Amino acid sequence: MRLNTKPNPNPSEKAFTLSEVAMSVGIVAAVLLPILGLLATGSRLATTSQDHAAASAIANAVSGSLRFEGKQNPRPVVILGESEQILDTAGSSPVFASFSGSGEFLEFVEEATYQSGVTAGSDALHLAAITLEPTTMPAGSIFRSHPLLQLKIEVASPALAAESTRSKTIFHSRVGAP
Repeated sequence: MRLNTKPNPNPSEKAFTLSEVAMSVGIVAAVLLPILGLLATGSRLATTSQDHAAASAIANAVSGSLRFEGKQNPRPVVILGESEQILDTAGSSPVFASFSGSGEFLEFVEEATYQSGVTAGSDALHLAAITLEPTTMPAGSIFRSHPLLQLKIEVASPALAAESTRSKTIFHSRVGAP
């Protein structure tokens, strides 16, 4: 019996060997796996970026809504939407509010809701704790004669989670008291 060693003239019967297929699959896997890892990282960074943008919008809205009302002994008030809350200038009792994913104010909430998270079905994606506390200026500061208050806005998400498991972004600003 004699083996045919001539190349096959019929091109439809040509094929890859098993080793060629295994090498090409290995090359494709070596290229695609790092790309898939980058996609996951990119998605996580995009989510983080959206959270930071919303937190910044919330801090902007809160700091822009701070007003001092009253002629004698003016009191600081945060006015968001149609609601308002008086802030304690001693910093001992923060005001809590819920916001949508885009940073739109939804409602003021109780401290217990802030700590445990909002109920399922709520539109809230972010919760904010707003505190106003006295601050001292160093000796020789030009602001020494006018009291400044420190506005602290802590934005946490997701709002459904308990306080200890949320990611938080904290904003600090100084506000001149009249």
